[in-house]
Amino acid sequence: MNRNAPNSNRVTQSIKVPAWEILSTMINQLPQEAVVVDARRGRALLANQAFLDLCSLDAKDLSTKALAEVMSGLEWVASYQQGQWVELGPKKIQRRIQTLAVDEKDEFFLALLSQPEAEESRVAAVDVAENYKELLQLSEAASLEECYEIALRALKRFTNAKLLAIYRAEGEFPRFVKVADSPADSDYPKTVAAVQSLMQEGTHLWTCGNRTSNELQRSAMRAGWKYLAIQMIGQPGTGLGLLAAADGENEPPENLRASLEVVGQALGGAIQSFLLVSHLREELSATHHQLLFRQHMYKNSPEGVFLLDADLNILECNPAAEWMLGYSSTEIFHKPIESVLIGPDLMLASLDAARKGIPTHNSGVIHLNRREGDTLSAQLQMLPIQDGETVAGVVVFVQDVSEN
Repeated sequence: MNRNAPNSNRVTQSIKVPAWEILSTMINQLPQEAVVVDARRGRALLANQAFLDLCSLDAKDLSTKALAEVMSGLEWVASYQQGQWVELGPKKIQRRIQTLAVDEKDEFFLALLSQPEAEESRVAAVDVAENYKELLQLSEAASLEECYEIALRALKRFTNAKLLAIYRAEGEFPRFVKVADSPADSDYPKTVAAVQSLMQEGTHLWTCGNRTSNELQRSAMRAGWKYLAIQMIGQPGTGLGLLAAADGENEPPENLRASLEVVGQALGGAIQSFLLVSHLREELSATHHQLLFRQHMYKNSPEGVFLLDADLNILECNPAAEWMLGYSSTEIFHKPIESVLIGPDLMLASLDAARKGIPTHNSGVIHLNRREGDTLSAQLQMLPIQDGETVAGVVVFVQDVSEN
């Protein structure tokens, strides 16, 4: 296997939430050429459209090339020399290269390609790198509450809005409940009905003087805010909650919609991960309790119970079965059931039927030979254990009716 070949699965697993598409959205907000590179392998992972246009590449072509093929004059030594000149594309266009780490281990870098005097563009790129690192903290959050706190900080960095809130969806017919806001005494309502205008895809921007269509917008109008932007959290249709950003003094920034989309997508991924883990824990807990109850019933049942495999060999029996017939579970393990349940041919026919999927719910009174040679009067149930259409085994219940 070629170790230098691109492997999107391995790279994607190296960075947790937010996913690559979030970083792609962020770097496409930059005016200059930008590319994210893997410092260990010297590979370009993703780039904004400005970079692809300059190099006359599409995203698929980019992933198949070593970085030195895309930017000539670059000697890759696991990190860039800041300010190094490189040539890009078939026209050999010169650019200076600057880099910013986008992960804590300095394995992935955002490389900026610009004229040396483009300081304003570099400041914007620094913001992208730092904002992305802020979102990466969602993967380390220990609770949903911490996720909301991280997202609120990120939202403030991304938008510079002065009035922020995060709402969580609750209930079968959901309403939205405020779980975080900044400042804490903002005029955002505590709960909001989940009306249709709040459940639509995309960012919805209300500005002062326009009509309102939901309680959040009416609250913004009453408070005299300049604008209010609302974004669903997560992918369309998930309905995990809302992000809200507003300002009472300033007009909405140009990147407001893209910023809300990025934070909403990242927070949605983190929330879904927490919900999935919580659901799995609940299922495991329920299964554990079920197993405990079944084990208690199995061990303490007055009826004898034999668990058989598909060939009618004994896997296990409970204490009642041991007492009734005089055999220990250990000594009869994997022995044919007919060597322990010694009785009439009709019983053997019922066992054979059970291995074919046909149950016997009441054998009537039959006589079984105990280990010591005396007789046990019993009623048997022989039930197949189905795995789809396959019989995985048989369970035999033995009821002692000697005293009846």
